[in-house]
Amino acid sequence: MAMTPRECVLTAWRGGMPDRVPFAIWHTKLFPPDYPPLLEAGACIIVKSHVYRIEYDGAAVETRKHTGTAGAECTRTTYHTRAGDLATVTSHSLATTWTRERLFKSPADYDALIALAEDARFVPTYEQFAADDARHGDRGLARPAPIRTPMYEIIHEIMGAETFSVELAERPDRVDALYDALLARRRRALAVLADSPAKIAAIEGNVCFEIVGPDRFRRYHHPAIEEACALCRSRAILTGAHLDGNCRAMAPLIAATSLDCVEAFTPPPDCDLPVADARRAWGGKGLFLNFPSSVHLAGRDAVLDRARRILTEAAPGDGLIVGCTEDIPTNDHLAPLARLVRDEGKLPLANPP
Repeated sequence: MAMTPRECVLTAWRGGMPDRVPFAIWHTKLFPPDYPPLLEAGACIIVKSHVYRIEYDGAAVETRKHTGTAGAECTRTTYHTRAGDLATVTSHSLATTWTRERLFKSPADYDALIALAEDARFVPTYEQFAADDARHGDRGLARPAPIRTPMYEIIHEIMGAETFSVELAERPDRVDALYDALLARRRRALAVLADSPAKIAAIEGNVCFEIVGPDRFRRYHHPAIEEACALCRSRAILTGAHLDGNCRAMAPLIAATSLDCVEAFTPPPDCDLPVADARRAWGGKGLFLNFPSSVHLAGRDAVLDRARRILTEAAPGDGLIVGCTEDIPTNDHLAPLARLVRDEGKLPLANPP
């Protein structure tokens, strides 16, 4: 009996060999007309979900909507902590949220940031997650929101790269204190994840190696990744890192982790690590590949040609998932792409002559 789309994705995520290469796509990348042809083509719809909501003991949260520049709808969130106020401003466009104002404004914010991390409480939302996981039956799967490492949060969410660089040079002890508070917060979140019905989890985000470098990756990212992997493995939850940027320079560092899968991996022409090289570097890990978005601009024939090249590079195909995890310029090619992966992705794939 043929494996279901859900079974194919779970088998490939752990690096195994399903009966065909699965095609998977976030539900947030789809519009209602996309669902029937993709489901008919055997796609697995991955629902972005949550296994908890965050509440705060000792901090009040205030949210206000307003119209920003160019008419964009913005949300200002203010955290009234026991050590001072913090605020962030975001705007929204389709499935993307843009940060317009970050929590960290000056060194005076460290105490409030640490207090906010210490006061965070994670309330399970397992029933909602289970409903999301069952939404598409054996043709779907839910994935909890990522629980990224503390250093990722500091660089990309709290400070921004430029401010982080200044703070690390001028106040490394304060950066480390914030890191420690966020690490303790992350452990509480991971404990809720570990008790959840989730089958897969993303426990790292888009590491920018140009900022982090090998030494900081080994000091901050690697231990946090390993701790999360060990906990998830003890509860039969497969782990992944959402790495949709340039991966060539850090490929050996990722290989040294216990991650089950590299999620959202994006090959050329968009990023710098070809599929064949990624397979050699990360043998045994799953490869949830984001089909490069720019290729859609070249038309349907170019999309299908690139898909065939990806399948050839990935032979024999164990551990491979082809899909769309990032924004794309058009949905017109999704069903033809999914059908090609279904029809030409029977495993094992033949090695090129």
